[in-house]
Amino acid sequence: MEKPQTRAGYTLRQTVTCERALVTLLRGLGPWRDSIYLVGGLAARYLTPAGPSHAGTLDVDVVVDVQLLVGIDAYRSFEDNLRRSGFAPLGKDGNPAPSS
Repeated sequence: MEKPQTRAGYTLRQTVTCERALVTLLRGLGPWRDSIYLVGGLAARYLTPAGPSHAGTLDVDVVVDVQLLVGIDAYRSFEDNLRRSGFAPLGKDGNPAPSS
């Protein structure tokens, strides 16, 4: 799917789906949820709630405090929490990436 160039290219349903994914992500990360930051298209919706609606998004972009993931056990714990919540990496072609 090609990324829309204007707000008109996004539907409310797409935005709501992204918000649901964000809630699932935050619920499923347990103690990690305090270490992630929302960035990208969905962030504007929460930064300026009284202003104009954001242009839209088709994904949820987050940044993780990498200092918390320096050890392999911490990284595996974070990855396990993501997978238990139903998230999985995608390959460049948009299909699920092979399991490691």
